[in-house]
Order: sequence, then C-alpha cells, then structure tokens
Amino acid sequence: MKTTNGIHTFSLKVRSSYSEIQNIITANTCIRITKDKFGLNNNYYIPTYKSTGVEILLHQSIAHPCWITLIVNPSSLLAGAYRPVSLYQPDKKSLRKLRSILDKVGIEQRLREFKLSRCDLTQDIYCESVSERMLRLDYFRKSLPIRSYQPVTFGKYEENEEKWRGANQHSWTIANKSCAFSVYDKTYELKARHDIKIENNILRIELRLERKAIQKKVSSSAWDDQLLELFEKQKAIMNKFLHRL
Repeated sequence: MKTTNGIHTFSLKVRSSYSEIQNIITANTCIRITKDKFGLNNNYYIPTYKSTGVEILLHQSIAHPCWITLIVNPSSLLAGAYRPVSLYQPDKKSLRKLRSILDKVGIEQRLREFKLSRCDLTQDIYCESVSERMLRLDYFRKSLPIRSYQPVTFGKYEENEEKWRGANQHSWTIANKSCAFSVYDKTYELKARHDIKIENNILRIELRLERKAIQKKVSSSAWDDQLLELFEKQKAIMNKFLHRL
C-alpha cells in the first residue's frame, strides 16, 4: 500500500491597521464576504492568487484589531498551478515566492512578522479500488468518541442537496477548539466539487492543528522553522492521535 506524507495547507496571520487594509482593498480586486449591520467589522477575500496556491483574507474593524491572513497551498505555490494531490515537504528556501505575491498585493509586513496560525498534517493512502476507500473510511466512522471532540458534518449546499449528502457520505470529521481530524475520499471530492478526475483512489487523512495546538508541539518561534519541525514530527503526532482512536 502506497502512502505519502506532508503538509497540504497552512495559514499565516499578521496584525495590520484599518488604513493599510483600506489601501489593499482599493488596489486589488476584493470580495466582501461578511459585514455587520453597522459596517464596523468587514471581511474581504482576494481571489487573484488562489489558482497558484495563496488565498488572502482581510479583516477590517474599527473597534477590534485588524488582521491579514494568508491561506497557503505550498505545493500549488511552488508549481505555479493547482496541485490537488501533491503534499509539501518543508524547507526554508522554497516559499520565498510568497514575498513577490505580498509585494503585488501591497502587503508591507515582512514574512518573518507573520505567525503560523494553522497547519494541516496530511497523509494520502493510495487504495486499489473504490470499495477499499469506503471500507477504510468506515473503520474511522466506527471509532469510539474522543473526549472534547465533536463530530462535524457539511451543511446543506444551497444549489444541490445531492452534493452535501454525498460530501457527508464520503468524509468523517471530528474537532475541538484547537484541532480537527478528517478522513475523506479525495478522489470523490475532486470530482464532485472541482470537476477534476484522477486515476488514483486516494483516501486522505488530515490532522488540522490550530495555533494553540501548534505551540504545544514545537519549540521554534519562526513560522518556517515551525513548519519544518511539525513535518519532522508528523509521523509521531499522527500515530499518537490514531492510537487515541
């Protein structure tokens, strides 16, 4: 049985100011995704670089801190195109492409000022058939509950009831405030949500660590060092969680 390990997605976050975010909004194509009724707190999304692995979220507030969040798919960033089944093995130099994107957007903070706020440790299991994918998924569904974790399901898609039912049939997720664990049929997800067909039968196991959980597992302070440290400890971290199941 073939397996691959690495990091699928990670997020970086940095404090900003109201005026700086306003300048970024003015200079880029942005989509407003949330707004309160008084217009005091707004969230924006820059979709320009999503196809090359970087999503940019802007939180602008009058009464609260303002934030810039980068959601990075490092394999796609390095390739310059969407790579849905590639997993990233960190090194210190490979992600310098981020700087050029920040410059184009108008984000002035240095990369070292960002903090690692999320990291998805991922393992892809290459199965021989669809039935094997679903059988392995069922193994996880039958796991005993872990204290403090709650099951998470997809909500209804507005446009298609069949899609949300299918998403829940082909995935299983539990989560608490600092960690989420998912097992899902990657082959099905790519076909159903992105209309991408692949030959391999891939079952993906994903352990999403939020900042609180990350800080408990690393000794480094810089985000790139933290990524490297998490990757080096990935097997031990994942095995410990699987043992709890």
